[in-house]
Amino acid sequence: YMFPLGLFAFFFPEQHQIGAWTVLFGVVALYVVHAIFFFRARTTRSILILLGVLIVLLFCNVAGCRATNHPH
Repeated sequence: YMFPLGLFAFFFPEQHQIGAWTVLFGVVALYVVHAIFFFRARTTRSILILLGVLIVLLFCNVAGCRATNHPH
């Protein structure tokens, strides 16, 4: 349930003043914009670069969720 919010938590771990809905819509918008660029990519190189960006985003998202659920 926290999956999109994990990306925000990864980059801004101490930021709690922003509303959750604003963050949620912002992160979902980021993924939608990425999807638009991904599906409009014409060359194999650009597809692989955008796929790499998606993998990095997903790893950061999972790390943010883990840090939120298991604080140090």
